[in-house]
Amino acid sequence: MDSERATTSADLRAHNLARLLRAVHDGGGGRTRADLTRQLSLARGTATVLVRDLADRGLIEELQAPADMAERRSRGRPTGVPSPHPDGPVALAVDLRDDSFSVASFELTGRGTMLERRERAAGSGADLLTGLAERLATHRRTLGSRLIGIGVAVPSPVSRGRMVQPGLADWRDVDVAATLDTPAAGTAVPILPATTRGWPAWPRPAGAACATCRWRCTCTWPPASAACCCRAGCR
Repeated sequence: MDSERATTSADLRAHNLARLLRAVHDGGGGRTRADLTRQLSLARGTATVLVRDLADRGLIEELQAPADMAERRSRGRPTGVPSPHPDGPVALAVDLRDDSFSVASFELTGRGTMLERRERAAGSGADLLTGLAERLATHRRTLGSRLIGIGVAVPSPVSRGRMVQPGLADWRDVDVAATLDTPAAGTAVPILPATTRGWPAWPRPAGAACATCRWRCTCTWPPASAACCCRAGCR
């Protein structure tokens, strides 16, 4: 939502909260509240209220400005530095491959931490998914309420959350989110699969036109070869 589409004061507040949070994220916690106020063209009082709101939600914290910043602002009241909260939201990212999986965490600052990488043993692809589900359950319990979602990159086109043309036969038509969301994991969070291949992440029925470039597919799904127009069309 942009400010022109905001129809109520609540809409405008939500819009400005999102703008401020994005600015804190983009700045990596290195911009003072005064800097952010000018950057976003906010009234000083509005910025104060928004910073307090984000802090109350546990998304940011306002730190004391470093000495060099304080020296540059020798006049007026000292200004704080809104920064991502150290216990703020975290997302997990999974790179699932035919022979291994990797799990990393990402904070609001964009800082990523590799948590683990495991190779597939002699077992099947189903065993690899079971192992991944168990490891994700452990990470979910560790992160608790901080975890807001899990993104899973899979080596297959994805249709309605299912792998439709994976390299491993026992992954075909597997519902990724349902397979990885075990009862032992605790609090429910969204699990969002996406393809790592250069193919569309949705099935385009024969004769359907791409909404972006109006490419009209004449093939069936899944694409049979690299020359299929489903692959050649707009992604």
